[in-house]
Amino acid sequence: MVTVWQINKVSNSVIPMNSMPYLKNPTWHHARQVAYDSAPQKSIEEINLEFAVGRTLAQDVRTLHPMPPFNTCMMDGYAVKGEGPWKIVGQVLAGQKTSEIEAGEALAIATGAPAPDSADFVLKHEDVEVTNKTVSLKKGFVPTARQHIRPIGDEGAENELIMLAGMRINPAALGLAASCGWDKLQVFQVPTVDFIVSGDELLAEGIPKDGKIRDSLSMQIPSWIQAVDAVVGKSHRVKDELAETVFAINSCQADLILTTGGTAAGNVDFIHQAIQQCDFELVIDQVAVRPGHPMFLAKNKKGQFLVGLPGNPLAAMVGFVTLAQPIIEKLLGRSLTQLTKGKLVASAHTSKNEMRLFPVTVKNNEVSPQAYWGSMMLRGLAASTHFAIIEANKGKVADEVELLPVPWKI
Repeated sequence: MVTVWQINKVSNSVIPMNSMPYLKNPTWHHARQVAYDSAPQKSIEEINLEFAVGRTLAQDVRTLHPMPPFNTCMMDGYAVKGEGPWKIVGQVLAGQKTSEIEAGEALAIATGAPAPDSADFVLKHEDVEVTNKTVSLKKGFVPTARQHIRPIGDEGAENELIMLAGMRINPAALGLAASCGWDKLQVFQVPTVDFIVSGDELLAEGIPKDGKIRDSLSMQIPSWIQAVDAVVGKSHRVKDELAETVFAINSCQADLILTTGGTAAGNVDFIHQAIQQCDFELVIDQVAVRPGHPMFLAKNKKGQFLVGLPGNPLAAMVGFVTLAQPIIEKLLGRSLTQLTKGKLVASAHTSKNEMRLFPVTVKNNEVSPQAYWGSMMLRGLAASTHFAIIEANKGKVADEVELLPVPWKI
């Protein structure tokens, strides 16, 4: 018996109609949120800093000491106290311990070296004259208090919150963690994604011939997975045969499995039958969006997710950002990618009473639709930075639209 989730029009929540529900043809926004909410976060592990770029923080990070940890010289020159001229009494370089000075004294100092607490300011070489180990100001130059001295704690006091759990660690964040005293960080484990590409019509190489076309999805999918910081697991290419498809699905051990093709209602579209034989239960069946409408999401009792992507390449990409990417983001412990807004500078109106994800480029909030936007086309997507979410009967010039960045632009 087919069981369906019914949408409560008042709360936009999902109400089970019996004990084995799934969501049938929800809106794009709702499907994306349900996919995200259906996944757990992965377990947490502690890793050395050098392996942390691209990972997701599972802890808030606070400074373990003030930043910088001492008053720091910002220019090569002389740290001085009181009124000049100043007698040079020593030198301090970066990495050395500084010494204090008395009124009328100067300490030759390098950029990055600890500045004496007793120094009133640092004078650059260009602003002084040095004669017989005595420093004097050049005529007309007037220094200011604490000039060229970066004070202790300028970037953060000890125990100050500087990074939040859920943040993707970029190279600058890695350096920040190191500079405030961390050697290891707690991060979420990385999910793995297996994928299965099916189709008797697909060629692995060469020129299309004899009714067959090149397989473009096998080339793209690993990069989609890596772009959202998941790990590419096993890949399978299968014929349009039920038994072979079932075998491939059962051999996948990843957190998430992607299949391509077979999601519609043709004579060889048996992916729904295959997932049933593999003990997957539907979470979402179809989404009210074009292209990609026949996409679906399923889950088994082992906690694996399976996203069925349509076989046409642009439709498959829409399915990926709608159902697969949100699951990966949740597994990684991240927030769902936020939508932004912009205004269309050309028409993306398709004269159809349906929502559409339209490949576009965005610059200065100006949204330019691509000319090639059919479900089987890649030319428009290849030049795009975002998908524009075009509501039904919308998409005219100057319409405001929501925008989702394509994964490789995040």
